[in-house]
Amino acid sequence: MKLLIELVDDCKSNDDVRKLLEYLFELDQLSLRNEGEVALQYGLDSNEYASSHNETMKLNSEYVEVVKKIVNKFGWLSANEIGTIANQTLWIIVQHSDLKTQQEFYPLMEKECEKGNISREQLAKLIDRMLVLEGKEQLYGTQFKTNSDFSWELYPIKDIEEVDLRRNGFGLKSLQEELDIMNEINKSR
Repeated sequence: MKLLIELVDDCKSNDDVRKLLEYLFELDQLSLRNEGEVALQYGLDSNEYASSHNETMKLNSEYVEVVKKIVNKFGWLSANEIGTIANQTLWIIVQHSDLKTQQEFYPLMEKECEKGNISREQLAKLIDRMLVLEGKEQLYGTQFKTNSDFSWELYPIKDIEEVDLRRNGFGLKSLQEELDIMNEINKSR
């Protein structure tokens, strides 16, 4: 059986890349679902969850290498070229990666956002994720942490009184609208 990264060599067309990225999306979501199930069964502070989370991060690092190879070979492909799911998978893998990888991809993703190949919402989420991982306050209020009771809590926001202006500039709903959605999700848990 070929390693995932070796499958990039077999990609000769955008359709080949689409199929590989859609497969990668399924793998990524499966590992996240498994991690979530372990968290629910054993708790966020358990050794079982820590092990599951480490496995998810290990898998993500493999997925990052696949995305790097695809981008090096084909460039950042748009949704028009490879479909919405495959295009979003490029972003999702970077979003779920470590800070170093996010920082490495950020300049390219900023350019791709200007071209319309990445949404402003995706770029705002990436910026906030990087800031949170650096231990800084986020700018757009897109990042939440999961508490031990599985409720979500917003990471601190820089100049919170200006957050809706920044969010509006990136095409995001108001922070209150976002919080209302998150509260509804928390209630249904």
